[in-house]
Amino acid sequence: MGDAYAIAFKLLTLGFSVIPSGAGDKGKAPLVKWRELQDTTPSEGQLETWEDQLKPHIWGIVTNDRIAVIDADTPETRAQLETELGEPHVTTPRGGAHWYIDTTGHPLKTIAGLLPGIDVRGVGGFVNIAGGKYEIRRLPVPGDTLIPWDKLPKNILEALNGNRPTRKAQQGTPIPDTTRNATLTSLAGTMRRRGMTQEAIEAALLATPCDPPLPEDEIRKIATSVSRYEPAKTPAQTREDIINLIRAFTGQANTISIPRALLDFFGGDYPTAILCNQLLYWQDKQRREDGGIYKTYKDWRSEIGLSEYQIRRAANKLKRRGFLETRLHKADGSPTVHYYFNVVMFSESILEFLQNPNLSFSRIHGEETKESLTDNTS
Repeated sequence: MGDAYAIAFKLLTLGFSVIPSGAGDKGKAPLVKWRELQDTTPSEGQLETWEDQLKPHIWGIVTNDRIAVIDADTPETRAQLETELGEPHVTTPRGGAHWYIDTTGHPLKTIAGLLPGIDVRGVGGFVNIAGGKYEIRRLPVPGDTLIPWDKLPKNILEALNGNRPTRKAQQGTPIPDTTRNATLTSLAGTMRRRGMTQEAIEAALLATPCDPPLPEDEIRKIATSVSRYEPAKTPAQTREDIINLIRAFTGQANTISIPRALLDFFGGDYPTAILCNQLLYWQDKQRREDGGIYKTYKDWRSEIGLSEYQIRRAANKLKRRGFLETRLHKADGSPTVHYYFNVVMFSESILEFLQNPNLSFSRIHGEETKESLTDNTS
C-alpha cells in the first residue's frame, strides 16, 4: 500500500474523518458519499476496503464544527499567511497552502472568498491532504499542532465575524423537491462565476437545505458540470447570467416570485410579468423537441393563479413584443395551446433595460395599443 494510504491511516487514528479522493474532471473531488462523515469517522476496515477497491491516489478529510482549514489559493496569499500563521500544514499543487484550525466552540461555515485569495473549509467542507501533489509539511495533530482559534490573524477573525453556523448549517426554508435541481444548478453557476472551486461549490450545495435532500452523487454531478467553465472575469452582465438570475426566482412551491426588475420591465403589469417569469422557468423543462411548452388554461390557473382572460391578455402582450408565439397542437389527445418563447429576443431587450433603468418599457417597444383577445386558443 502506498505512502498516501499510510498517511490517511495515521490521520484516521488522530480522529480525522478520512475519505478517498481523485474524482471529477480535475481529479480533486471525493470518490465516495461523505455527508454522514461530518459527524463520524470511517472504520479502519472501511479505509482498507476503499484502498483495495478504489485505489485512490489522493486522500482527503471532511471538515466539521471542530476542525476547519484556512486555504490560501495563491503563492502570494500563502506567503502573507506564512508570516502570520507560520509554516502551513499542507502545500497544494498550484502553490497554495492549508492551515488546520481548532474551531472547538467556534464552528465555521465553508466560505469561498472570505478575503482575497483566502477560503475557509468548515462545516460541510472537504479538503485534500495526502497523495498527488499535496505535501504535508507538518502533520495536523489535534491538541498539538492545530492552530488555536485565538491565534488567527485579526483581519481573518474580523472577516469571520457573523459567519458562524448553527449545527449542520441548516438555515432558511428548505428547497422543495420540485425545484431542487434547477435551484442548486443556478446557485452552483453563480458560485462558479464568482471563482469558487469545485470542492467549495460541492460543500456549499451539500450545506444547502433541501426537502428531501438531493443525493450526494447528484450534487457532485452538478458541481462537476459547472466547474468545467472558467470563472467570470467581469461582473455577470451576459444574457445567460440575466436569464439564470431570473430563473433562480421561479418555480418555488406555493410561491409566485417575480424579480422586481422583471416587473419594472413590463411597466408594473403583474399578469404579464408572472406569465413571462413562468415561461422562463419552463424553458429547460420543455416536452416537445421543437421547444414548445404546452399548457391548458387550467394548468396556468393552478401554477400562477391567472384566469384565462389574464393569460390571453398577457400572452398577446408578449407576442406583440416579439417574445412569444402560440400554436395549437394536440397534447394528451386534446387540442392544447403550445407556447414558444423567444429567449434570445427577450434577453436582449431586458438586458438593454437593466443596463439603462431610466429607459421606460414603452420607449423600448413603443406604446401599447388596444388589447386583442381574439386568438384561436383553447
